[in-house]
Amino acid sequence: MEQLAFSHFSIIRACSTADLAYLLNPERWKSEAENTKERGLLDAVFSWSISDVLNNNLYRTKVREIPKTFLSTDDYLKSFIFPLLEETRADLLSNMSVLSSTPVREVFNVKKAKDDYKPPKDLFYEIHLKEVRENDNIETLYAPQVGDLVALTNRRPKCIDDLNTPKRPYLVALVGATDENSDIVLVLAANHIVFEKEKEKEEEKREREVGPNCAQCSSQVIESAVVSKSREVIHSFNLDDSQEAAVLGVIATRECHHQSTVKLLWGPPGTGKTKTVGSLLFALLNMKCRTLTCAPTNVAVVGVASRLLSFVMDNLQHHTYGLGDIVLFGNGKRMKLDDRDGLSDVFLDYRVTILAKCFAPLTGWKSSLETMICLLDDPEEQYRLYLNKEGKKEDEDTDSENEDDVLESIFGSMSLSEKHDKEEEMNGKKRKIFGSMSLSEKHDKEEEINGQKRKNWNLMITKTLKEKKEKRKSKNEDHGHDILTFEEFFMKTFNLIGKRLMLYIPSLYTHLPTCFVSLEVAKSMIKVVGLLQTLGTTFRNFVYANQGLRLKLNAITVSVARLVCLQLLKNLRGTFSLPNCSNIRSLCLTNACLIFCTASSSAKLHTEGPTPIELLVIDEAAQLKECESAIPLQLPGLCHAILVGDERQLPAMVQSKAQVFAIKEKLGNLYSADPDCDFSVNVSSVDGFQGSEEDVIIISTVRSNGNGSIGFLSNLQRTNVGLTRARYCLWVLGNEATLVNSRSVWKKLVIDAKDRGCFYNANEDKNLDKAIKGALLELGQIDTLFNMDSLLFKEAKWKVCFSDEFLKSMTRIKDLNIRKEVLTLLTKLSSGWRCAQKDKIVNGVTGTCSMLMEQYNANGEFNLIWTVDILTENSKYIQVLKVWDILPTSKIPQLANNLNTLFGNYTVDFMNRCISKQFEGSLVVPMTWPVDSNAFSKSNRAHSDPSQSLASQLAALNLKTEHGTRDGHSR
Repeated sequence: MEQLAFSHFSIIRACSTADLAYLLNPERWKSEAENTKERGLLDAVFSWSISDVLNNNLYRTKVREIPKTFLSTDDYLKSFIFPLLEETRADLLSNMSVLSSTPVREVFNVKKAKDDYKPPKDLFYEIHLKEVRENDNIETLYAPQVGDLVALTNRRPKCIDDLNTPKRPYLVALVGATDENSDIVLVLAANHIVFEKEKEKEEEKREREVGPNCAQCSSQVIESAVVSKSREVIHSFNLDDSQEAAVLGVIATRECHHQSTVKLLWGPPGTGKTKTVGSLLFALLNMKCRTLTCAPTNVAVVGVASRLLSFVMDNLQHHTYGLGDIVLFGNGKRMKLDDRDGLSDVFLDYRVTILAKCFAPLTGWKSSLETMICLLDDPEEQYRLYLNKEGKKEDEDTDSENEDDVLESIFGSMSLSEKHDKEEEMNGKKRKIFGSMSLSEKHDKEEEINGQKRKNWNLMITKTLKEKKEKRKSKNEDHGHDILTFEEFFMKTFNLIGKRLMLYIPSLYTHLPTCFVSLEVAKSMIKVVGLLQTLGTTFRNFVYANQGLRLKLNAITVSVARLVCLQLLKNLRGTFSLPNCSNIRSLCLTNACLIFCTASSSAKLHTEGPTPIELLVIDEAAQLKECESAIPLQLPGLCHAILVGDERQLPAMVQSKAQVFAIKEKLGNLYSADPDCDFSVNVSSVDGFQGSEEDVIIISTVRSNGNGSIGFLSNLQRTNVGLTRARYCLWVLGNEATLVNSRSVWKKLVIDAKDRGCFYNANEDKNLDKAIKGALLELGQIDTLFNMDSLLFKEAKWKVCFSDEFLKSMTRIKDLNIRKEVLTLLTKLSSGWRCAQKDKIVNGVTGTCSMLMEQYNANGEFNLIWTVDILTENSKYIQVLKVWDILPTSKIPQLANNLNTLFGNYTVDFMNRCISKQFEGSLVVPMTWPVDSNAFSKSNRAHSDPSQSLASQLAALNLKTEHGTRDGHSR
């Protein structure tokens, strides 16, 4: 028998029926092993292949209704065999369908049971399970129970196909006994098992896959402590063996300092390269390895950064501390960061804006921290300083009112001429008083006048100062500029500074690299934010309750919280200080561990300080032009480069954006593009979507023609990328004939979809058909919709042909509702519907038109003008609908005149056939005639008045049913 290697233990059926438990009772295996009857059910289950389990008709012909009476005990037991087998198979299939959520357990070792292993049937093994570790999720671990049917695989199965592959055939076993004191389980296997010890397998894998290529390193220890730690770090990412080996191989390469190397991580699309790169970058982040990650497009850069950030956010333990070690820079608009909220925390431009507020000298972190410390330490002293400051302002305002200011206030409103007249008046009075006086008398009188003058001036100045003081007091009262009370001062200051600190603190531990913010400092910062929130709530409650905040500040509960917060703030002042740097942008780039950008944008790193880049990771490397890849490869200090890609990926090229733009314009803001939303829609070309993936992908193949020309789809690289972007579901929209006639892989895809029942014809689905017609109307694709081969009339009873004038008229009609009315009317006419004779429009036209032309109102304003015409098809004449135009009523006479001229050339026989009718129930159906029967000509210019000739022959017209090919009756 074939021997199978495995490493995982997955339950696929838990025994629940008493009969099955009895028949498969492990205690009976030993004593009744020779009794084939007792082993019959078990052997049957072990003999099933995957296809047998999936076959719902396996026992369909053998399951019979169980009778009410039995001839013997054996007859009774036999009647339950096939129902029991079918129940077991159905139960097994049901459990297999949910394998992705089934508990599993890793196997450490397998040994043959000493006394019970007796080939070929009694294949008893002792399964040694791996011990449960502290960080293991207990809910996902399988706890063996006697009677369980389990599957043995070499990896955790996610679907039924994982149970049966060419290298790992289907293998099941039955749990026979468990030991509560150990992780040893006794099982009976359906086939032979060979198992290599986990330690030996890991050592071999390390030697083969993880070991560095450097000759000096290979002579040292195969797996360093760094590689071993990295293995633990990425353990939770559920990488498969090849992905894990790739990550650890890069880590081992990074540990080599003897030579520079370039490594390739290769894998076809859909094999999890982005997940592998994200896991690698997460491990490098934990190692503080300064790494640059580049890609040729913004989409690919954002894709890798998003995957890495998802890993980081799931493993953060202290809020967002640590994100400062990650930087994404580039054109934010092209990266569409507005639709990706999570990436803003690592985007460089946003980070610089936030940190600039923290670094502000007067209102930033340092100033706010000092203010809060002083306020909490001695609020009374701060209030006294506030009062002194306000008092000084008052004194300064009073002192500043000197004599010049008063004079200015007195005379400031006078013009120059008024001031001159005032001075002349005063001088005139002087001359009049001093005119007859001696010099001594003049001197005495002048002294008297000056004294009186000074007295008057003092009185005027005092009065003016008093008035200005009253005005200032009134103005202050109007503006609420009274001196604040202690409670008002404290709450106003605490709220203002507290709000700043609660903004600055998370910004600092989020956006500064961890080399500036230690873990202990970050923990203290997080505590401070919580305490400030608590104190703010407590203080506001005291104020609202009018309990006297001044007294409550010294209460025991408040005082303790205030002192704890104060101590933490003082510790932060002593243990943390802002970096002394004028260029925040350079600070972030120089000290980040992981940097993301496009390859061309990495040129900016050539001037960013002395800190070298250790490792370069280029995602989607196959797209890069040689000149682009040279930019990051020439960074100073670079030791190792990792190229990620696939040889069949697209080369770099200019993307075609026309259809993408049209779809985006159509969608508008209807759906969010944020991947964190419950439902998001992202529109891109195949080229632009490379490196990204979504749960559901819808591909438009665009081309529709009969010669199989598929344009850009003929490129296998594009096809490869387009078909591998979906995680769960892929829809392809296209023209079947075009794809099949392309003689490419698309033909195989169409055939395969049909074989699997996954091919859907839009015409057969009423909702899809309606949506397509509506879209054609809305987009103005009149030529596509209104032609004889249109989807609109594919299943109709009547063929419909259109004149050029009708197509032009429809193009001129911009009202979508009118277009829809016309479409509805044509659909009804092509199905055989005709309006009742009493409802027909009397158009007043004369001549031949009065007999052939039909006028149906489409939308009040417009009328559809049509006739019945005769075409030749497959050696037969057949009636068809001819649509001439869609016109307002006022323009119909002009069209009728033109049609009269045209119809004047018709023969009587031709017109007779045009007006002939055949019915199926209430519907009018087209009539057909063999080409060689009653041969007629459409045109005959010999008739000078065909309408008169036609009228004279109408009475003799008698078309029998057998002339038509349809069953029915003629009128």
